[in-house]
This record gives sequence, C-alpha cells and structure tokens, in this order.
Amino acid sequence: QECYFSEETNQLNKRIEQVNQAIHHRPFNPKSEGFAKFKAQTLQNIEKLREDYPFLSFEEETIEQFSKL
Repeated sequence: QECYFSEETNQLNKRIEQVNQAIHHRPFNPKSEGFAKFKAQTLQNIEKLREDYPFLSFEEETIEQFSKL
C-alpha cells in the first residue's frame, strides 16, 4: 500500500480507519465519563475530516447511532 499511495493518502487512510474503529467500538460502560470524552473526540475527528476532505461521506446513520450511545 505504501508504495502505491502518496504519504497524504496514507495519512488520510489512517485517520479514516481510526474513526471507523472508534465508531464500531462498544464500551463496557456507555454511561462513563471516559466514554463520553471518547465519543466527543471521535465526533470532533469526523468533523475535522469533513472539513479537510469535503468529498468524504460518513454514513449519517452510523454517526447518529454512535452519538446516541
């Protein structure tokens, strides 16, 4: 992968993968302060990706479900 893509593309892929992993994370205690911070940080990361790369689309349903946890 590293041979075929630019460094910028590799960094973007890494950021997207981190968001995907965070969205699919299921907490042991969804009511904890730690998870609330984790959730807020993940949503900020999604917004930053959208600002940096307006052509990206994250499924709204997945983000909404994550926000409700």
